Amino acid sequence: MKMLIAIIAVLSAVLAACGGGTDSGSADTVPDTEITESTEGEAPATSADTPDSTVPGSTAPTADVQETEIVTGAKEDLAKRLDVDDAQVTVVAQEEIVWSDGSLGCPEEGMMYTQATVDGALLIVEVDGEKYEYHGAVGEPLSYCKDPAPR
Repeated sequence: MKMLIAIIAVLSAVLAACGGGTDSGSADTVPDTEITESTEGEAPATSADTPDSTVPGSTAPTADVQETEIVTGAKEDLAKRLDVDDAQVTVVAQEEIVWSDGSLGCPEEGMMYTQATVDGALLIVEVDGEKYEYHGAVGEPLSYCKDPAPR
């Protein structure tokens, strides 16, 4: 009986660590229609040193960006974070990408992620020459990524 309880406890811990879905790697999720800001008054760190190259298995960034609700939401979110007008936020690149794991290229210290590849999207936006990244999985909202992993 003690063995059964121990097995159930271990399985419960494993399931809790895995979660119920794909972890976006950030608590700053940009929903399809409404933007919420979880960190007040804090400007995001830039990713100015992030290369514009793609990772193997991804498609090239597109210069012809379609202004979708998700792109608009990310632009509005960044404008709010930086306290600038939406018009100052420009899209540098939008691409489909294969993330190497469930962190979606935005790992957080102390978190555990699935080690399977995840089809996703990368949006790079810019304000005053500084680049910022939004990451997500296919079909999921994009999340602001304060500290993107090297690609």
